Formats: sequence, structure tokens, C-alpha cells
Amino acid sequence: MASRINKPDTNADLELRQCLNKKQSFVMVAGAGSGKTTSLIKSLQYIKTEFGKQLIAKRQKVACITYTTGAEKEIISDIGDDEMFHVSTIHSFLWELIRPFQTDIKIWVEKKIEEKLLELKIAPESWTNRTRPTTKQKHALDLEKSLKSKQNIAAVQVFNYGTGSDYERGILGHNDIIKMVPELIELKPLLRKIIVKKFPFFFVDESQDTLPIVVNALLTLNNESPHDFCLGFFGDAMQKIYTQGIGEIPIDKEWVKIIKPENFRCPTEVLDVINNIRRPGDGLEQTGGRRFLKDGVTEFVKGTARIFIFPTDEKRESYIDKARQFVADNNNDKLWLSDEKDANLKVLVIEHRMAAKRLGFDELYSIFKDGTSDSIGSSFTEGKHWALQPFLKFIIPLVKAFENEEDLEIMDLLRFFCPLVQKEHLSKNKPQAGKLLLELKEQISILYTLMKSDGVTIKEILQYVDNKQLVTLDERLRSSLHSEISLTDDGEEDEEILKVVMEKYFSCSTKQLWGYQKYINEESPFSTQHSIKGAEFERVIVILDDEEGAKTKTISYEKLLGLKDPSPTDLENIEGGLDSVFGRTRRLLYVCCSRALQDLVVLLFINDVENAFENVKKSQFFSDDQIFTLSRMK
Repeated sequence: MASRINKPDTNADLELRQCLNKKQSFVMVAGAGSGKTTSLIKSLQYIKTEFGKQLIAKRQKVACITYTTGAEKEIISDIGDDEMFHVSTIHSFLWELIRPFQTDIKIWVEKKIEEKLLELKIAPESWTNRTRPTTKQKHALDLEKSLKSKQNIAAVQVFNYGTGSDYERGILGHNDIIKMVPELIELKPLLRKIIVKKFPFFFVDESQDTLPIVVNALLTLNNESPHDFCLGFFGDAMQKIYTQGIGEIPIDKEWVKIIKPENFRCPTEVLDVINNIRRPGDGLEQTGGRRFLKDGVTEFVKGTARIFIFPTDEKRESYIDKARQFVADNNNDKLWLSDEKDANLKVLVIEHRMAAKRLGFDELYSIFKDGTSDSIGSSFTEGKHWALQPFLKFIIPLVKAFENEEDLEIMDLLRFFCPLVQKEHLSKNKPQAGKLLLELKEQISILYTLMKSDGVTIKEILQYVDNKQLVTLDERLRSSLHSEISLTDDGEEDEEILKVVMEKYFSCSTKQLWGYQKYINEESPFSTQHSIKGAEFERVIVILDDEEGAKTKTISYEKLLGLKDPSPTDLENIEGGLDSVFGRTRRLLYVCCSRALQDLVVLLFINDVENAFENVKKSQFFSDDQIFTLSRMK
């Protein structure tokens, strides 16, 4: 077993065990850096020790569902590959539950198709003279596709879980699973009975980010079998940074609420800051802090926390450099000036666009994100769009390997991607090995020169590798190169939008791809503020810039700090007790600042620096001696 299981118990761990002994359902509220995952893992081990034989005899298991595959792997690495525990992401778990109920799945899919057809049939009623022709064309294609699905669905015998919906082929996507299974749990008493009997202990990690429909289905299970079913939610509503999550779990008086106030991650200076940020939210005061052993005595790490207020002008990058230099000098820490991995420094920006601008792929970002579809935009930010794959997987790695004289890496890439060195080609054409290698070396050298040159477009590179048969391009990409763009099979990408994207993409400089590849591979210090929950870094920079992050309407640091008045919608949400820009921004700032293991720097970019200085002082997030402007850095 891994070390987390043997870590000292906190009061929350002891309280949790009492719940397990009584099969009492509970919610554990565990703030950032509290060791939430440690408590979860220790509780799994306790169940194995105390109830293992009983569970094995009854062929029962402990369910533990996670928000990400990373969290799933983290838990499994600690508890081992034990069949007593079913640890998986929510989508995978729900599919395993419902997979045997193929008849119910088919009925649900048929109903979904009917609902889609009804939606499509009434859609033209809202059209006006300004409705785009492409909208009408896509509507016609969608209607045709749905009618075809209705006709062919009867022939489907078995449904499986895939990455995207294709009902006619019996494939259900992520959204189908997350909607269907909770609905069927609520509707089917037999399904509820099976779940409770098979999983008497059921844990949910990162509960604040779990969809309400899933939480409500699980609460239904608990309400129906309160004495045979122990449901446990591990999370923290103050770390809810995704809009779709439930946040605080709605429980009644029969439940036990366990508070875990410790923080084992942050130095004391940073801990004070995150407590100040959190206090108006839910009032939880975190205690402790990161510790180290000195001369046999355990001491708290003090660390540093500072906020710098700079004007919103064209000198943003130089201001960031000034702040890093200031901290490096005052902390006597040169790693503040490094972007290498060993510096363990992370710069957190509000959206990918801000990272794109700083890494030099802002034009490429705009091509795929501005005015495009959700599928095109999301596949770009995830590094999965088919048009980018030749560069991410083959061309850039090949050029890097050539530059570094890594011959083995070059051969591995060619064996995997280059059709000229595939067995089928070699056996058919029987080229001279020496001659072929010399030709490939020369072509790679030319490719290297092209990729390092100014003024070379993406289209020119793709045409070169295609003509030289260095790589087999996706058929969609080859068609696009020859101006034969057509819709993908699933019809998710609008033809006109895709055509515009590809035209701009082909004209874009290859220089844009280097920063993009670095960002996607997490080789730069930049990350978005929404992507780092659960992570921790020695040195953290959090950039607050409403002007650059203007497209992110749900967050406003200026409003949180009283530098901008709330909108009528903000006031309505507050009056109605709904989530507001203030709550969302406070939670995001808390999550970002609590990533710091040693030093925290917050950079606020604002038009009126002196007014902001006074407002930051009033917020009491930072003490007066932690607040800096250009004039106060001298």
C-alpha cells in the first residue's frame, strides 16, 4: 500500500470512520490542500480492513467515482488493483451500470430521436429573413439524419459507449451516458435495487463538480435504502469553478457534515491570503500550513505572497518581467526568472487566448476559435483537431529530433508515420535501403529549413510532406488542400465555417505552430485558471486582467475588487440567491492562489492603478506591505 494510507489521522478521518461503521451517509467539506484524496483513500482502506470479508462473501464492491481519469489513476495507484474497489470516472461507471439493460437503452434512444425530430420540425417557425442560408442547410441535413436514424434504429441490436453519438451504429456518446443513466435510475426501481445491493458503499470525489442530475439520482438511491447504503461526497463548494457542477450538496438533517479545515500545502503567508479570499464566501478558516523538518524540529514554511498592480497598456509583458525580477531579487531566488520545468513555476491566465498571445500563436488561436463552432474550438484547445495532427504528432517532433541529431527518434517517427518505410511499400517496391535513407535525410533537412524559415505557410509544409510521402495525411486534410472541403460524416462541423477556417489555417505562418505545440504539450509555464485544480507548484503567478479576458463573461476580478459596478443581472442573481459573478470569481481566485507551495504573485492589470491600490487594500485579501505598484517597487 502507498504512503497516504499510513499518514496520521485527522479529526475528520476519525469522524468519517464513525459514519462508515454506522453506514451513515455523509458530506466531507475539504478545502484546498487539506488532503481530501488522502482521507478518501484512508476510508477505502478502512472499509477493506473492517468490512472486506463481509463484502467478498456477498460479492459486493465499493464504488468510487472520480471527475477525471487523472484522479482515477491517482487513487488506484494508492489502493492497488483491488477487485473490491470499483474506481472509475463518472461516465465509465454509469455505462458499466446500464450496459446490461439494452432494452431500456434502446427505448431511451428512440425517445431521444423523437424529441430531436420534434425540435427540428418546429425550428423553422423561429426563422426570419436574417436567418443564414448555412443555418437552413445544416437544419436540412440534421433533419435528414434524424429521420434516417429513426428508420434504422430498429436494426440496432447492441449499444456501446464511444466518444461521440452515432445511434445507427449503436454508439452512445458522453452526453448520452450522463443524461440517460440518471434518468433510468430515477425511473427503474429494479436498477436502483441492483446498485444498492452491489455497492453498499458509494463515494463521489470532487462532488462540487458533479452534475446535479447525477447527484439527485444518487440521493434517490440513498433515500430509498438509508440503512443499507452509505453514500459519501468528498468535495468543497468553494472549489466549484465549472458552471455545470452542483456546488454544495443538498442534504437533510439525517446526514453528517464533516469539516476538514487543515491545509498541508500552502506556506503561512499564502494561507492567510486564501483565508481572506474565502472568508466572505462560506467562512471556513483553514488551519496549519506546509511544514518542513529543521534540526529535528517541524516548522511551518513562511513563503511569500504579493500582489502587483500595473496599468493596462502595451507594456504588459515587461511588467510581468519586472514583477518576476522583483521577487527573484527580494527572495534571492533566480528560479523566478526561469521558464524551465525545474523552476516549477506556473503562470495562470483566465483564458487560452492570453497564453496564445504570449507564446506567439494568437493568430492560429483566432482562426480556430473566433466565429467558429464549439466542436472546432474545443478540439483546438484540446490539441485534437484533425487538421493539426500532422504537425503535433509528426512534423514538429521530426524537426526537433533532426535539430538535436536524435537519429533513433527520427527512425521511430518514420517507421510509425512515413509510408515509404512501411513493410507493404518496401516489399512491393524493393528500394535500395541506403538510397532511400539518403533521400529521406535530405527531405527532412529541407523540411527543417522550411519549418525554421520566415514566411513559409502551413499549406506549403503540408504540400511538401504530402508530395514527398513523408506522412499519410488525413483524407479530410488532403481534400482541403485541394479545395474539396466537405462535411464530416457526423455533420457536426458546418461546411461554410470549416471552409473559412481551413483557408485561414493554410495561409497561416508555420511559426504559429511552435508556441501552440509547446502549450498543448504543457512545455510552457502557462495554464488557464480553470485547468489546474488539484495541481500544485512552488511558484505561482495569477494574472487578473478583465480587459484581456473580456470574452469570459462569467468572471470579473474588477467587480470582485469593487473596481466595476455590478450589472442589473448581477444584482438580480444576488437578490434571487443565485450564483453570481462575485461568487464565481471569488472561488476561482481562491483555487488559483491555493496552488502555491512556496511563493504567490498576483498581477492585477487595471486602468486606474491608484484607485485599484486603495480597493485592494479595502478587500483585505493582502496586507498593506504585500501590495505593490510600479512606484512602490523602487
